[in-house]
Amino acid sequence: MTRTNAREIALGCIFECLASGAPADEVLKRRLDCPGPADLAGEYALYAEEPDDDARAFIAQVTRAAEQRRDEFLSAVFAYAEGWRPERLSLMTRSILLLCVTEIVCTDVPTAVSINEAVELAKAYDEEKAPSFINGILGRFVRDREAAQKAAEETAGQA
Repeated sequence: MTRTNAREIALGCIFECLASGAPADEVLKRRLDCPGPADLAGEYALYAEEPDDDARAFIAQVTRAAEQRRDEFLSAVFAYAEGWRPERLSLMTRSILLLCVTEIVCTDVPTAVSINEAVELAKAYDEEKAPSFINGILGRFVRDREAAQKAAEETAGQA
């Protein structure tokens, strides 16, 4: 299974967690353990290929980290949504932003890849204007994060 497909499954898990309030482990069990993928394959072509061990590990890592750090990560991106109250953003937009920030902070996926994939997911699953909105929010988040990391490194180097 490709990382892109695994990411799409992780998005579904994160979306379900946000929508239902179900714990990540419960959602992961339903979506990844037998007969989950076989049952879902009839409805979603994405599940036609059984996730391999690497894909399962990635999906679980991102979904659990998103659950554990949800408030922190969403607060960080909402700070860039000037003029938008968080509740005005669609659940899918919030899910995509949470997925991408989780990837950026908690995995070794290159930042540019995470953002590009988030934009592609928004094109597939979200409203027409969501891809550019998501790209803008994530771009600002990454620039500020990189600036903060650079400043921290310079401060550490001076000590």
